[in-house]
Amino acid sequence: MPGVSETLRLLRTVRHLRPQQIAGQLRVRAFAALGPARAAALGRRRVPPWPGLRRGLPEVQTWLAPGGGHNSRERILGGELCFLNQARQVGFPPRFEQPQASRLWQYNLHYLEYLWPLDFEQARELALAWIEQHPASAAGAGWEPYPTSLRIGNLCAVFFRRFASETLADPELRDRLWRSLWQQGSWLSAHLETHIAGNHLLENAIALALLGACFDGPDAAAFRGRGGRLLRAQLEQQVLADGGHFERSPMYHLRLVYALALLCHCADAELRELVAPALERACAALRCLLHPDGQIALLNDSAFGIYGDPTAVLEFAAAAVPACREQSRPCSCFALADTGYYGARNAAPGGQDEGQDGGQGGAHYILCDAAPIAADHQPGHAHADLFGFELSLHGRRLIVDSGVFDYEDSAERRHCRSTAAHNTVVVDGRDQCELWGVFRVGRRGRPREVDFRCAVGGFRLEAWHDGYTWLDAKARHRRRFAWHPEGVLLVRDAVEAKGELHCESFLHLHPEVELLELRADRASLGLGEHRVQILFAGGGRLRATDREYFPEFGKRMAARALVYEWSSSTAATGFCIGRDIEAFDVYGGARVGGRLLDFA
Repeated sequence: MPGVSETLRLLRTVRHLRPQQIAGQLRVRAFAALGPARAAALGRRRVPPWPGLRRGLPEVQTWLAPGGGHNSRERILGGELCFLNQARQVGFPPRFEQPQASRLWQYNLHYLEYLWPLDFEQARELALAWIEQHPASAAGAGWEPYPTSLRIGNLCAVFFRRFASETLADPELRDRLWRSLWQQGSWLSAHLETHIAGNHLLENAIALALLGACFDGPDAAAFRGRGGRLLRAQLEQQVLADGGHFERSPMYHLRLVYALALLCHCADAELRELVAPALERACAALRCLLHPDGQIALLNDSAFGIYGDPTAVLEFAAAAVPACREQSRPCSCFALADTGYYGARNAAPGGQDEGQDGGQGGAHYILCDAAPIAADHQPGHAHADLFGFELSLHGRRLIVDSGVFDYEDSAERRHCRSTAAHNTVVVDGRDQCELWGVFRVGRRGRPREVDFRCAVGGFRLEAWHDGYTWLDAKARHRRRFAWHPEGVLLVRDAVEAKGELHCESFLHLHPEVELLELRADRASLGLGEHRVQILFAGGGRLRATDREYFPEFGKRMAARALVYEWSSSTAATGFCIGRDIEAFDVYGGARVGGRLLDFA
């Protein structure tokens, strides 16, 4: 019955929550009715006088902006703002109430990240307009904890670092900013997102620590103390031993590196000692998540253009903590074993070593996902993508993940999270994980017996997952990757089941890839001036289908996908990707240019 199934799904979802999250949920609901009164009380509280900036706090004129920079000064002053590839006329200073926009668009409006392109007088006008229009309030998006956290960081960085001299010479602006920041910090301290946890709670901690690090006096010290304690606990949970972020999203990992670097630039010795080791590990891991074009892989909820250029972010981190600078070229294969991401980067024959963007211009690159769906208590940004992968050959993206279109309960959101949107095997038309709502996950598949072995320039990765064992047929999907440094990938799949099930292996092509030829067991692709072959084996049948690729929020691109279909009664199937492939067998390997490349 629908009511029973929905209740069971809810129980499968909430059983992973931690006590702190459950207590936070109760607190949020209890405070909902008291929100207006609490906001009014905060507005009546006496704000302490201007405390001065902390001693030794350097003024920084050239500080890296946090985002992708979609809004130029001309666009902002012309009264238009564009977030999530959706432009709106809002005036200047903006009208900060935009009820027709999505919640995430409203969040971006209240981050005030678009202060960065403005000169001092323009930024002053905008910030004072926000303060005037938005006293403390429990209503609307502006004072929700997450946008409050990011806004605190932008206001502190722009006015008390980048424009510190101008701000201190303007007592009216200085005092109004301090009053607003004190109120925002006080509100945030009382509304920490313990019910959500994950990157939200980490941003709360970073904002309070940054706010406290900027100013002198006991109130700032209280913010810094609370933020520091929370930050210590969250870094221990969220930054894994290999440097990966526990939500397994390269996009949020990039934000983590930027935010920790921001704290290290504050010249607070205690914060630096706390943050620097995690930042150093996170920088090393981020380098493993970058394609030859210098941009992140789009695993889980990831999109281009939300945060800054990865190369610039890594330089920003290294400027604060020199140990974050890459000392030598990374080895050809890598294993982020705690995160669950494995891969390699190899120079292509005749390809240039370094691209002008700082990436590996002519490199082959592969990133394989044998990771848990995410932290069990916070899988909101996870996709059903076990054993998916992304692949670049000759410096260009060939096989890509879905990206992410929005954070609404939409058909696009549901598709982006589904197993069929990833480069892995779909069994019986089902998802590996029970995805529902916008961010919720009930039943979830897990990787088992992960075995990674690095060879000279290549690797072998094998595992199975239990995402389909809940089916009556108790299906298991086992996949083996074998990567060869010539830019050849071999994949073998086996679906073991008590009964016959329909299986589909998806390969999603980048929109710039041309499908030149398609047969029952092979495809020929155009990758710029290069030609790439994909050979399938195992008795199934290959077809091509139209798909959509979502590299940025709100942006869709037409593309193609290859789908290889077979029955689980088949012992094994697989495919080989590369150039000059003469033959392929799922057990013996591939013959490429007269050489045998096997699965060992």
